[in-house]
Amino acid sequence: MGENRYARLAGVAGPLLLLLISIGFYWRLALTDQYTWIDHPDVACIEIPRLGFVAREVHAGRFPLWDPHLWSGQPLIGQTQPGPLYPLNLLLYLLPLQDGYLNLLYLNWYFVAVHFLAALFCYWLARDLGRSRAASILAGCAFAFGGFLGTVPWLDRMNGAVWTPLVFLFLLRAVRGERRAANAALAGLFSGISWLAGHHDLPMLVSVAAMATWLYYALRRGRPDWRLLGAAALFLVVAGLTSAAQTWPTYDARRAHRWVGAEAPVTWKDRVPYDIHTHFSLPARGLLELIIPRTDPWGEEKGPFLNPHSDTSAFLGAGAVAMAALGLALRWREPPVRWAAALAAGAAVYSLGALSPLHGILYSVTPLLGSSRHPVRALHLLHLAIAVAAAYGIDGLLAEPRSRWPRRLAPVLAGFAALVLGTETYLAIARRPDLNDRMVLAGFTSLALAGLLAAWERAAARPRLAAAAILGLALLELSNLRPGGLASRFDKNRNQYVNALRGDRDIAAFLRRQPGPVRIAFHDQSVPVNLGDWHGIDMLQGYMAGLSSNLVRHEMHTRRTQELFGVTHAVGRKPDRPDQHWIFEGSSGLNVYRNPDALPRAWVVHEGVGAKSVRELQGWIQDPAFDLRRKAILLGEAPSLPGCAEQGDVQITRHTSDRIQLSARMPCAGMVVVSETFFPGWTAKVDGREAPVYEAYGALRGVVMEAGTHAMELDYRPLSVYGGAALTGLGVLLAALLVWVGTLRGDYARH
Repeated sequence: MGENRYARLAGVAGPLLLLLISIGFYWRLALTDQYTWIDHPDVACIEIPRLGFVAREVHAGRFPLWDPHLWSGQPLIGQTQPGPLYPLNLLLYLLPLQDGYLNLLYLNWYFVAVHFLAALFCYWLARDLGRSRAASILAGCAFAFGGFLGTVPWLDRMNGAVWTPLVFLFLLRAVRGERRAANAALAGLFSGISWLAGHHDLPMLVSVAAMATWLYYALRRGRPDWRLLGAAALFLVVAGLTSAAQTWPTYDARRAHRWVGAEAPVTWKDRVPYDIHTHFSLPARGLLELIIPRTDPWGEEKGPFLNPHSDTSAFLGAGAVAMAALGLALRWREPPVRWAAALAAGAAVYSLGALSPLHGILYSVTPLLGSSRHPVRALHLLHLAIAVAAAYGIDGLLAEPRSRWPRRLAPVLAGFAALVLGTETYLAIARRPDLNDRMVLAGFTSLALAGLLAAWERAAARPRLAAAAILGLALLELSNLRPGGLASRFDKNRNQYVNALRGDRDIAAFLRRQPGPVRIAFHDQSVPVNLGDWHGIDMLQGYMAGLSSNLVRHEMHTRRTQELFGVTHAVGRKPDRPDQHWIFEGSSGLNVYRNPDALPRAWVVHEGVGAKSVRELQGWIQDPAFDLRRKAILLGEAPSLPGCAEQGDVQITRHTSDRIQLSARMPCAGMVVVSETFFPGWTAKVDGREAPVYEAYGALRGVVMEAGTHAMELDYRPLSVYGGAALTGLGVLLAALLVWVGTLRGDYARH
């Protein structure tokens, strides 16, 4: 009994220590309210407002599938960012709101939790490979606090990266022959969960690396191992099912246009032009940043090593890299070490993008990789491989204290430290402005590690102390990354995006008090925060990666288009046109202007005309002689409407994210037009009977009704979302069933 209790306590010691290290490493976020990690344009402008919108809806008792606040409404799940269905985001939605808004302090703890999970999952991977607790803790810290996860600002990319260690933990178990079906299913389950995180870049790269691993082990003996190939197929099936709640709606959004950095947007079925991939490739010199920190790891200055448009750092520090090198030298005969070396080599070559044929070949033959534009993000897999190899390095040192490798490596580290410190000393004496404190810290930690390795035979006599010293030096190096780059609320030069979230609440409150449905055009783009999602105000525009293709047909800046889309107000520092009336000034200096001629959110027309082309449709919309209030334009053939002198009347009685209820009085048959984006998945019922939804004016929703008084409902019920959710549930159940069957054959737990 006592031994079992001790084993249980020992089993939680590592995770508990990792939790404490995570809190300590990010103490600025966890233990104070003075810092934030979200002062980044995409995070503050897109991801946080969207999370806030969903959280507000959840607190109102509904989960939204449609976002009505941007671009006259867009599908929510198909936008992917920042993972509306991701499990941790679902928990975030349930936390208490602060004055109706997402509490920014909770986001700090969310950040710490994400990095703790990354460290924990990598720790479990190392432990499953037979590494000691100390070595596994180093691996977890290097993976979670350094490199990709240590600097990437996007929440959806962070969450996608967290699950990679678990994918390979269970995949490698299956390769070793341990309950192949159950472990292959679990690897697929965690791969599928990573797709739920939102962005497709990382899950796609991990899937390719996982399949390469499966195929290597299945074919390495010269003839196929059909059991492993079957396990690989099961992995793909479970991953595909589990991810379906996100991937099917994303595929359904193929009708959208994406902005990827090219001159013109592309559709979701198009490959991103290869020039864009070149733009986001890792320069060969970027590999030097594995041990040399850049000047500013999270700011505007990217330093000499990475492309200015790279969004992550390669830095892991000399400590982690040196331990990985020792792991390769001391434990090369062990299959996981060779696997880590192969993964590191493949990821490094792929991250070079246009500099290597590997990326170009995969771009050409793998359609999904052709839609991902950031080869540099393969650094994520390189960092995982180095972390695993580093765990083997520490254990190799402790097991072979008299090995010559530490003494061989010590002069290399000392030479690097001398070069770095000598250069920085010269810059300090010369009073050069490019003196880099991060380089100085890297030099001192490398020098300390060199001394430790030089005296290894004596240091190894106290293995726990020696391992703790290596871990401490590695963490000190990793502090060169994000902890120093977090934005302080007292720094006047930072927090412009966070302050934009905190500002303009007076304008939002004023607009909410206005009668009727309000839709604004926001004309101040200095800080393009999605005010619509954040404040719950409908906007014509918005900051998004993709937009439904029917809206791309329209010239949104013109007066006629804005009248058609029911833009009632404009927000900016000055009016767009002379007929706009000033009605309010916010504390930020932005003004609110009323547009006099906006069409109502819903109205009745009794005449339909068919446009033969998009150009003809655009011409009619912009023609002042064409009466948009009385005639509906449809691409192709328009429904036959009898026409009558009396206009009819329609009122919106209830409007939520996924449902609009209206009452209509029709003097004769006509079409009720709702100035909300037409998109597949919207259904209509008139007096309880289904009715077709037409694409009026090339982008809006129209429903034909007969004469009389009617009740109408518009509901967003996309098959892709409901079918995808069902498939995800099926994937989870299948994985659980296979694990349960595995437990019948013995104890499944390994940790």
